[in-house]
Amino acid sequence: MCEEKQCCHCKEWFPATSEYFCVDNRLSSGLTGRCRECKKIIGGLPVAREGYKICVKCGKELPATDKYFHKHSRHIDGLRSDCKDCRRSDRVKKRENSSSPKDEKVKKTTVWNRGDREGFRTCTMCGQEKPLEDYNNQAKGYLGKRAHCRECQNETNRQYKHSDRGREKNKEWKRTQKGKICTQKYRDKPETKEKRKRNSNKEDAKLRRKIYRASDWYKMLKRLANQRRKALKRQLPATLTADDWLYVKQEFGNRCCYCGEAPDVMSQDHFIPVTKYGEYVMGNVLPACMRCNTSKLNHDFFKWYPKQPYYSKLREKRILKFVNKFNIIEQRVLF
Repeated sequence: MCEEKQCCHCKEWFPATSEYFCVDNRLSSGLTGRCRECKKIIGGLPVAREGYKICVKCGKELPATDKYFHKHSRHIDGLRSDCKDCRRSDRVKKRENSSSPKDEKVKKTTVWNRGDREGFRTCTMCGQEKPLEDYNNQAKGYLGKRAHCRECQNETNRQYKHSDRGREKNKEWKRTQKGKICTQKYRDKPETKEKRKRNSNKEDAKLRRKIYRASDWYKMLKRLANQRRKALKRQLPATLTADDWLYVKQEFGNRCCYCGEAPDVMSQDHFIPVTKYGEYVMGNVLPACMRCNTSKLNHDFFKWYPKQPYYSKLREKRILKFVNKFNIIEQRVLF
């Protein structure tokens, strides 16, 4: 004889089967406390027949199989709550209404690809049209090639290799069996052995080190490191690199930005002094001779420069134009 179960809402007794109660595997009895009729009256979700499922979007009752619903491991029945047709229509609408930069880039790339000459393809990074031989192979790519040319791809790989994440991944790879084999192969190369032999000679290495430290490049790097250390000591941003400093000097023609002379050794002057929270960043560091740098010290540029005998309105305009590129004037107002 079939067991009976009492509905917790209407207090009536019904056979304890899925015909009268909804299935709920979280409960010990495996059935809900309310009967199917009470659940409809109270306003719960529509109840589907056994072996069926109701889509929450279209409201259709469909067989509870992966033919009509996508699989989902987190749901109780292992299926998604919306049917495949509804999900497909949602994807189409989203694609039509999407206006994100990524989609615009894809559309732009497609137009480029269609307009390419035969045997050529436009790189999506540099935007140049290059022969197909300059691209790496990719089975699923357009014309069987990658979207980026070989030069752009190598540059991206090089940047990733020298990044913190790239270094960590490289260390992890070297610990694997394949990494150890590749490292040993590199060490066994004649060029590598010759390089290690050359570096093992202490006298030659000492001489090379001495020549390098006497070079202008090393002296410049040392000055940059000292300035960066002073800025970090005061808890100020210090992002100026050697390439940035070379760019700043070229902007002013490798001359002092205040007097216009071309000294043998160019010093770095802070537009906003370090004592007034001047950052060691592009735009706040200007090329100056030692005389002008010593004379300026921590004075305000707008009060100090007009009083100098070598004052030039043209040079002042040029300095302010360069500084305004990086919003350094706004920083001066804050302090």
